[in-house]
Amino acid sequence: MFDKYSESDTRSWTIIIDPGVSSVMCTCYVNHEEWEDTYFEFSDGGQFIPNSFKVRTDSIEVIVSYLVRYGINNKRSVNTTQ
Repeated sequence: MFDKYSESDTRSWTIIIDPGVSSVMCTCYVNHEEWEDTYFEFSDGGQFIPNSFKVRTDSIEVIVSYLVRYGINNKRSVNTTQ
């Protein structure tokens, strides 16, 4: 979705996961002063996942397991209130 952050910004890229349903923003940070490593921050305005939820991992399986735990699984009937 977006990867044109400035050189001084520790954000590397941002994507939307499950757009139009849960619409979770995932931002990858590289060499952030707080963690000094790569980590991912997830945000959806507190709809499905906790605010400022962060994961430090190199494994997509770990990220997917967190998303599934919070109901972000690309199944429209699970994520809507209709």
